[in-house]
Amino acid sequence: MEWFQLSYYSMGVFTCFIISFIMFIFLGTRRGVTTPTKWLFGLFVGFASMFFGYFLAYSVFAEWGAYHRLLTGMVVFGNASVVGFAYKFPRDDMAREGKFMMPIAFFIALVSYIHYAYEVLTFRIFYDFQAHHYNTTAGKALSAAILLMFIISLSVLIRKTIRYSDYQGKFKKRFMVGFMKFSNPIGKEAHGTKSYAKGFILFIVIGLTNVLSKAGVISYDQYATAYAIGSLLVSFYIVLTYLNNSPEPTTFMIKLVGISLVTLLLVIGFVGKVTLNVNESDYDNQRITEVKNAKEHILQKEFESLPKTVEYVLKRPLNGQRFQEEYELLYANPESNEPKAIEMEAIYLEEKLEKQALLVKMSKKIKASTQEEKEQKAIQIVNERYEAYLNGIQFNSLKRTYRHAGSLFTQFDFVEKGFIYQVGYSYTEYRHHTHKTASQIFYTILVATLGILVLFPKFFRASLVKPLDRLLSGVKKVNQGNLEVEVSQKTHDEIGFLATSFNSMVSSIKLARKELQDYAENLEDKVAERTQEVQEKMEEVQKLKVQQDGDYFLTSLLAKPLFYNANKSEEITTEFIIRQKKAFSFRNKNAELGGDICVTGNLRLGTPHNFKRYTVAMNGDAMGKSMQGAGGSLVMGVAMNSILARSASNDRVLDSTPRKWLASTYDEIHSIFKTFNGTMVISATIFVIENDTGKAWYINAEHPFTVLYRDGKASFIEEDLKLRKLGLDSEIEFDVYEFSLQKRDVVILGSDGRDDLDLTPDEPFRTINDDESLFLGYVEKSQGDLQKIIDEIQSVGGITDDLSLLRIGFKENAEDEAEVLEQIPGIQETSDLSNMVSEVTQDPSERVFQEAKGYYHNGDILEAITLMEERFTEDKSHSKLNRFLGLLCFKNRDYEKAVQVLSYHLQESPENPDLWYYLSVSQKKLGSYDLSIDSSTMLYSMDSKHVNNLVNLSDLYRLKGEQDSAKKYYLLANELDPQNNNVKKIGKLLELT
Repeated sequence: MEWFQLSYYSMGVFTCFIISFIMFIFLGTRRGVTTPTKWLFGLFVGFASMFFGYFLAYSVFAEWGAYHRLLTGMVVFGNASVVGFAYKFPRDDMAREGKFMMPIAFFIALVSYIHYAYEVLTFRIFYDFQAHHYNTTAGKALSAAILLMFIISLSVLIRKTIRYSDYQGKFKKRFMVGFMKFSNPIGKEAHGTKSYAKGFILFIVIGLTNVLSKAGVISYDQYATAYAIGSLLVSFYIVLTYLNNSPEPTTFMIKLVGISLVTLLLVIGFVGKVTLNVNESDYDNQRITEVKNAKEHILQKEFESLPKTVEYVLKRPLNGQRFQEEYELLYANPESNEPKAIEMEAIYLEEKLEKQALLVKMSKKIKASTQEEKEQKAIQIVNERYEAYLNGIQFNSLKRTYRHAGSLFTQFDFVEKGFIYQVGYSYTEYRHHTHKTASQIFYTILVATLGILVLFPKFFRASLVKPLDRLLSGVKKVNQGNLEVEVSQKTHDEIGFLATSFNSMVSSIKLARKELQDYAENLEDKVAERTQEVQEKMEEVQKLKVQQDGDYFLTSLLAKPLFYNANKSEEITTEFIIRQKKAFSFRNKNAELGGDICVTGNLRLGTPHNFKRYTVAMNGDAMGKSMQGAGGSLVMGVAMNSILARSASNDRVLDSTPRKWLASTYDEIHSIFKTFNGTMVISATIFVIENDTGKAWYINAEHPFTVLYRDGKASFIEEDLKLRKLGLDSEIEFDVYEFSLQKRDVVILGSDGRDDLDLTPDEPFRTINDDESLFLGYVEKSQGDLQKIIDEIQSVGGITDDLSLLRIGFKENAEDEAEVLEQIPGIQETSDLSNMVSEVTQDPSERVFQEAKGYYHNGDILEAITLMEERFTEDKSHSKLNRFLGLLCFKNRDYEKAVQVLSYHLQESPENPDLWYYLSVSQKKLGSYDLSIDSSTMLYSMDSKHVNNLVNLSDLYRLKGEQDSAKKYYLLANELDPQNNNVKKIGKLLELT
């Protein structure tokens, strides 16, 4: 099929066609769909037609390929369907306006399409070398109609968002209220309509790239790439928005397969574009090499030595015009019929068409007494502009250009002695070259699409859906009272672990029920003297009570090993208290049951030779009372302990970061709870804290705000909602947040039982507390002690819900240390004074050092410096005294003395990296930049990852005006710690951020 030749742009629109085709098949085959879904189906029918038409345009190498526009124009009916969707989603509450506007939209679509089809069938067909397809100039009216329908749909969705959203802010003006309602919608329906509105805004933005392309602001290649990828992403965004907001049920399988398919197609699309770029360069390089090799033969007119692929050679003056009479045909390939069509003319068909179109356009605007005079003036203006256009053309040596002279050609030019020589090749051969590579990508996309649609559902069904279905089926049977249930376990992953735990729980409950039955039967002898009626009633009540308490008791036993304070860190201390609302007794044993959970543990993240220790703390509250809440906490406990065990078992060092570990943990637990389809969800806060520094990473999934107790004051870390509960779809984008703890800081996590207090427990009607800030007062009064906090809560009112509190303390037992903080642009130093003052020996030579240390502890730094200066003058051999004196002089901003003492000390003991740093900063303060750079360079050779030293080096080179070196050390520091405030400061000073 010579007419089927895939071009450079075929693959992008083919990928879009596959997605649109699958979407409209999916929507069209669903049963019992709502009216908005039917209108959305119309949108994807139009999009599939449009993308298929573009695929034909880029792939059909024949003039009839220009009629692809009859297919692409059908997108206008898809846009008319968008208008219907906007009026019907999520409910038809603008019916009167919709009944008026929807027929108008389809009337405009029909009229514009008929006009468009007439233009396509009657306008002259030309070959567009920039787009590599046959085309016509039709479509301006249709483009306006499409844009109009998107604007109508967008306006409807914006108005609906404002209508459905609530607003409780300070603005009173109608415009500002409307703006706030749309920018920050409240309510599910408002969020849904805004999501669609954002999609339509993106469609309009993609359409504007077409305008920018035609205006010459961006290239056609940039436009085609943006259009293909943008349309694909926005189409999929619309469908995901539909799945998340539609009242019609959907499945987890559809989302998994859909996301997998789109992701793979995007990857193949990007790889294909890179491959075709290489293919284009390969073609150009081959031809350029041929032209270079044939140059001397052309100049000597030895045309018999030219490659057979050369179709013609033209010659014209370098400074001449590009009119046909100035060309000289030097050579025409005798084995080809194509060059005969040139015959000394070599006219650009595109230029001819442009000239004719401009002539017609201008003849309508020029005013003259007669039509003949009007046309003559138009011809004059056209010729003048055409001359200017030709004179403005820039000559590009050995760059591929195109020629339409009866047949289609590619050509490569070179200049020699005032003449331009143009070497022509068959454009058909170029298309064959491109098709050969593009066809491989084409078949890859087809095979990948079929593979995902056929194989992925089988894989996910076997590995995920069926195991979860079996587990949920078992849960339902147990809820119905059937304890003869055993969920089969075929895998040993997390779902298999849940199945095993479920089977164990059911077996335990069944065994306990038998024991309780035996116990109940023995009671009959004790009540034999009572009447038969009382006996039957008591037996029934007792059985129910024993069965319930037994179930509760066994469930509480299952929960105990999961709620474990496994933290072993000495720097980070954790403790927690859990008071479940449901308290009961079973066989003289008191127990509690509820949905609150606390888990702690430790991690080592990094590499085996370079890792850091972290403490993990989680506090959660599962939805539901008693058994339902306990079930959620059990699932959370099993999942969290499984993840911690997998991450840290056998002293494992996990090659990850706290942020990645938290994100992975959230995805895993969220996926487990999502399988329960909203019947089991949990709020939770999970912290990961670096043991040495106190730097913390955390997520809060709709859990009560975290409390920070610092210097006797309590405050909330969060200010607003960060994420929805685990197991629920969240309109808030997932993110891991950071926070830095200081010594003696206390962080308290708690469930909503801390706030749900009955403020009038002795009154007939309950008054529930709605002020969450009351809890801050309890923390301050109790000074962060958990038991005292609970006592404070109970002194105010009655606890009406499960209550759990988890306390995290950072270096609470650390001794007071003096920190040397020297503020300079972009630098913050840390001090090792704490190490210094903690060293104690009984050597007599330590007397002065010990006295100075005593003065230092009493706050008299000047006296300590004076005492040690006298000793330093007499004896410079005391290493610790010299080091302590240098640091105190640095702290006291006596940089000259600090340089003197530290320089002498480092000559004797150069192994301390931090002292080199303090020496460098002191030298910098005195303006000795070269000496300061030498000191910092010494430290860099000892520790290349000392972030503050890298910042200091960058600032020193900045002060010296050596921007390249300054940039080098900034980039090294930014790579190590991009969130460091000093790194950010030096980046701003260097104008790199």
